[in-house]
Amino acid sequence: MENDIKKAYQPNEFRQKGHQLVDILADYLERSQNRQDIPISALIPPEEMFAELNVDLSRASTDPIEVLYKTLLEHTTHLQHPRYVGHQVSSPIPLSGLSEMLTGVLNGSGSMYEMSASGAAMDKIVVGFLLQKCGFGESANGILTSGGSLGNLTALLAARQAMSGFDAWEEGVEGNLAVMVSNESHYSVSRAVKIMGLGEKGMVKIPTQDDFRVDTSKLEITYQEALKQGKKIIAVVGNACSTSTGSFDDLEALADFCKKHGLWLHIDAAHGGGLLLSDKYKHLLKGIEKADSVVIDFHKMMLFPSLVTAVLFQNGQTSMKSFTQKADYLAVKEGADNWFDFLNRTIECTRPMMGVRVYTVLRTYGSQAIGNYVTDIIDLTKQFAQRIEASNDFEIAIQPSCNILCFRYLPSNGEDINAFNAKLRLKMLEDGRFYIVQTTIRGQIYLRVSLMNPFTTIEDLEELLEKLRELGCRM
Repeated sequence: MENDIKKAYQPNEFRQKGHQLVDILADYLERSQNRQDIPISALIPPEEMFAELNVDLSRASTDPIEVLYKTLLEHTTHLQHPRYVGHQVSSPIPLSGLSEMLTGVLNGSGSMYEMSASGAAMDKIVVGFLLQKCGFGESANGILTSGGSLGNLTALLAARQAMSGFDAWEEGVEGNLAVMVSNESHYSVSRAVKIMGLGEKGMVKIPTQDDFRVDTSKLEITYQEALKQGKKIIAVVGNACSTSTGSFDDLEALADFCKKHGLWLHIDAAHGGGLLLSDKYKHLLKGIEKADSVVIDFHKMMLFPSLVTAVLFQNGQTSMKSFTQKADYLAVKEGADNWFDFLNRTIECTRPMMGVRVYTVLRTYGSQAIGNYVTDIIDLTKQFAQRIEASNDFEIAIQPSCNILCFRYLPSNGEDINAFNAKLRLKMLEDGRFYIVQTTIRGQIYLRVSLMNPFTTIEDLEELLEKLRELGCRM
């Protein structure tokens, strides 16, 4: 039975390896939360990493599986560590990882009800929960998909089908269709517009204010100028919030503008949608109830693993029309309102049971626990901004609206401030005790933190500033 694949399915084999993995991960969580001396990002040259893992995959390894587990743990960026304050990727609730183990073994398709009845029901409940939080009506509907990029594309495809005046799905793209977007829109919006065949000319940029929110006073002039150029605007995309600075557009003003001109309003709330769960900060999303479509990532401010994204539609029927396609073996009636079959509403033909991990956590801990986390982490970001403002060697770009903060070190030696901060960020990565990123804002380089871990404290952030000072003085 040495070369028999059936061995890989033996219950005892799985039980042994599963218990080993859970024990390793539990120890890892404990070490991370206790801030033991774990390099947050153990950078290793790509060639060395490749060489260490480059084995003959045609032969079974003689190494115990825990050797591989520990290699993966050692050579990754540790999002579970409270001093990871880098990209907008959550420190996922561990139970959601166990749910992924469950769905990984079951492998039920989340696209067809007959392949995953329980998974389909959980999807509907999770989507319905967010629809209610958005304030959408009874005719609303939505789906779960793999990430904000697919989510934005799915929503804008629906906008094109509903607003273009022709059946783009069957007839192809006609005319000079265009979408109005903020200068601060995520690059996935630009990708979506280009994938839809609208090209660079299909992006009409709306200027932003000093706080990086859409300048609503420029909406009309931008729209009229686009019309003079022969473009047909079909949609406006609002940020809630922008990726670089965490700025929230005035969603009510965007909604009023779209209503005036009969345009589709899409809200990219991939990051900021989690504020719907915060009693203190949900006002930043006022106006979201007027949107035609909304994208919200569970894997950002709601503490779930990548990727789970909700695409929500004010009018559920619009989501049915974007991917209408005939396939005899699918047993799906065209035009039928089958909430339990998702093939006609998503780009993915085969999709995992992604709603399971969300449903399991919300059912176990309740959404208020996550809402409290959202409130606390934004409060912490604002407190950190106050500490920076009280210093004389750092400055912030703008006051934070959520858990994203951009700031920079002010060198005293007269060195170019952009080059200095870019170099300082690299030194921080080499040091390994914190993980931060950088961004460019109107030509200026800033250090950027996204506070994602519920165990991060103001003491951690004060130590971050001290570490930056220490490294800065050595440069």
